[in-house]
Amino acid sequence: MTSRTMTVRAQLGLLAALSCTVFVLALGGALWQMHSGDMRLSGFVDNELAAERDVTRAYAQGLQMGQALRNILLDPANSKAYDNFDQARKDFDETLARLVDKPAYLDGGVQAAARLREIALRWAPLQTQVIQRVKIGDAEAAKELLVGQETPAWREMRGELLKQLGHLEQLAVTMRAQSASALERGQLIVLALGVVALL
Repeated sequence: MTSRTMTVRAQLGLLAALSCTVFVLALGGALWQMHSGDMRLSGFVDNELAAERDVTRAYAQGLQMGQALRNILLDPANSKAYDNFDQARKDFDETLARLVDKPAYLDGGVQAAARLREIALRWAPLQTQVIQRVKIGDAEAAKELLVGQETPAWREMRGELLKQLGHLEQLAVTMRAQSASALERGQLIVLALGVVALL
């Protein structure tokens, strides 16, 4: 009878140890899932979301430059219009530099970054020429340059920025779906291990 009692005790001890092991595995799985989700979310915020913000900022500063140029053309004596243009140009250049420095998040990668740079390099001198023509009093030539060359260059830049914005928004939708799926999968694994531990 004593050896049989020891065997039952050993079986109960083994069962308790096994239950504790499965419980620890479930807890470890939950912690790993939380860490993995945190890393995925942090990477998304630091990279894709930052790129999306920069595209939006570049777009907004492009609009601001266009408005400032038109204000310069309408009222050449208004120094505030020149200041607004200079500030928008500075902000646009800084934002675009950040954006093209991380081409991995752009639709088209390195080629898209090169395209954005190329458009910006063509566009900026046209803006400068419009301002120079206004300053020398040739408003008609400034208007022709604005309508015939500067505005089409802006439209090209705008098109590229909107394309990138759409791409980055799609990445956000995909990231959300992947995160939800990973979380659901992790919850099911932890739930299954918890049930096994309770049995």
